Amino acid sequence: MAVLAAWTWRELRVDEPLLDPSIFTHRPLLLANLATATAGFVAFSTYFVVPHLAEGPEGVSAHRAGYGFGANAAEAGLFLLPAAAGMVVTGPLSGPLTRRSGPRTPFLAGTTLMAAALVLLAAAHASPAPVYVALGVMGAGWGLTIGSASVLVARSVPRQATGVSTAFNSVMRLVGGGIGGQVAAAILAAVTVAGTKAASSSAIDIALWTACGLAVVGAALALAIPGGRNE
Repeated sequence: MAVLAAWTWRELRVDEPLLDPSIFTHRPLLLANLATATAGFVAFSTYFVVPHLAEGPEGVSAHRAGYGFGANAAEAGLFLLPAAAGMVVTGPLSGPLTRRSGPRTPFLAGTTLMAAALVLLAAAHASPAPVYVALGVMGAGWGLTIGSASVLVARSVPRQATGVSTAFNSVMRLVGGGIGGQVAAAILAAVTVAGTKAASSSAIDIALWTACGLAVVGAALALAIPGGRNE
């Protein structure tokens, strides 16, 4: 926050700022960046939790912990494969959808899919099959949001600010993702199986439902974005 404050102070005082901070008072751009950061939080926190869910807690039986499939590191990584496949399928579709109905439609669809995936994941992770399905849906939603976010931002700013604004939007996605991973890690570390340092099933549930709530917030932010200059 101190770095951000210092950067803002400097940018407001130079003749040719890299990015004029006052542009972020523009409501469509502010909402687009907040929605992008929220989507990043949701995706990265989920991708952090799922390997822990698949492997189970170290030194504690799955029966006692209430979760875990006994997967090793490689097998846990395979649980994320449907997410990658979902992104491959929907990522290219965001372009045609954006041209046809504007960028809000695929972004809203993406965040809605992410929320639906987390409802399934949080409610039904006692066996691997629902986890694979949920991760496929999650990846599909993430692919739509990534593909449409830059267009959403570009249509929210003057043309001369397009390049730097879309670059900043990518940074916001990573910032949201970094925060999401850290929040998930903090939850897993704080809510443990009694007498151990292993994350409990309640920690898994809390982390997943938290991400689900943020996905709903992201969808609401996307819905609130007014039409851009090119729509």
